[in-house]
Amino acid sequence: MNPRIYKKQAKRAVQLLRSHGNTTKYRPSSEPGVTDEPFSWKRGKWLRQHRPAEYSLWQRIGSIPEVSWQDFDGEWDGHDSRTGWERHYDHARLPSDYWEGPEWESGGKPWPRMTTSQRMGMWRHNQIAPGWQWRGGRAAKVVP
Repeated sequence: MNPRIYKKQAKRAVQLLRSHGNTTKYRPSSEPGVTDEPFSWKRGKWLRQHRPAEYSLWQRIGSIPEVSWQDFDGEWDGHDSRTGWERHYDHARLPSDYWEGPEWESGGKPWPRMTTSQRMGMWRHNQIAPGWQWRGGRAAKVVP
């Protein structure tokens, strides 16, 4: 994935989250680079050594919608909208009876793996909530 696609997905994620009732205020980042790189530290190390130009693209991309907060210890934390949508989608795809049953008394069930088709469908426009529609790249509530 290149940084341009990442930025487009992050902007779409804000609208998808808004349509599903998330009221978090995501603001464009003023810092260059991404908060949550979409690759492991090992891949980042390899990119830095073998493809420095591609790695520097990730360091220069800006205005990714993100949210940050300060916890009770005074430490800052946050994530970008793309990560927020991935978490929402990951929980929304669980079966309705996932949290029930005797497995939870003995430690819980393993988290189900995401299939390739689910991963591909995560970013499609049809993931918008019922009663909403796309208008010019933004999610708008349908007025009857």
